[in-house]
Amino acid sequence: MLGIIGAFCCLLYALVCWHTGDTSSLWAALTVAVVCLLLTVRRMSASTPAGRSTPRIDWSRQSYRIDSMPAGPADPFYGYDDANAALDGCRARIHGTPGFGLAGSGLDQGRAAAGIMGERSLACALRHYGLLDDLDLDVFFSLRNPGDESGRADIDCVLAKGNLILLLDAKRYTPFTSDLMLMPSADDPLSASGPVDLRVLSYGLLEGRDTIGALSDLASACKYSASGNMRWALESMRKLLPGRTVGAWVLLTRTPHGTFGVSDRTLFPGGIGVANADVRLPMLRDMLARESGRNATVCRTLDALVKR
Repeated sequence: MLGIIGAFCCLLYALVCWHTGDTSSLWAALTVAVVCLLLTVRRMSASTPAGRSTPRIDWSRQSYRIDSMPAGPADPFYGYDDANAALDGCRARIHGTPGFGLAGSGLDQGRAAAGIMGERSLACALRHYGLLDDLDLDVFFSLRNPGDESGRADIDCVLAKGNLILLLDAKRYTPFTSDLMLMPSADDPLSASGPVDLRVLSYGLLEGRDTIGALSDLASACKYSASGNMRWALESMRKLLPGRTVGAWVLLTRTPHGTFGVSDRTLFPGGIGVANADVRLPMLRDMLARESGRNATVCRTLDALVKR
């Protein structure tokens, strides 16, 4: 900073010398100004770390913890007759119909049916855990991804309150035994746009293996391909509604055969977290409780995305 001030003063003096015709003093002042600027640049360069690329995370060395244990068979509708019964009479504002958007998604009949069941189960879970008791909450089912011109990409559910927007993706993954965990593979989901593999492992095999790489030699019961759709939806929603807090989660819904356990490092591309709906929804309810008011602009924007 002092060097810049000194250079400025020298330039002012040089200007005076130029007006008075004092050539020798003019050149001396310009020389000192240049030296001050060079010393300032050198000092700044020395204090700034040399540019270097950010080292890539060695995902296989990442440790993990168990976020939720495998759960046994449970009623996907939480005691309600169906999703319509769960939504009937709730205090939150409901926009759209759970599972409606999958009809035109291009999925085969079996996957579409499973997806519809998952979204309906999520709707019932929202009511069961008290999220739909909030008068200021707007709930949107089956929305278009605002970044998808074709209109086929689907966002299962969006919760909006104040300036907080939560994107939820319901997954109805059905375990075929009672001790199975949905775990990450060696693929790095933080830098991937998609897809990455998620592995299904028996909980009993995890003992003593506390990093992702330590799981690599275990035989996987099956694999799921985690797409980048939720990362795409999250990025698109942040562009559509700048200045708001937007988050996204993939939630494993109940099935008649139980629900997978999950580790905290089980992520979809873009770092989208995966969790058991019964574990995560109470946390999201508490997060929404800290917000207040209803943002009419946000709600109008999201309502225009609902598939009807």
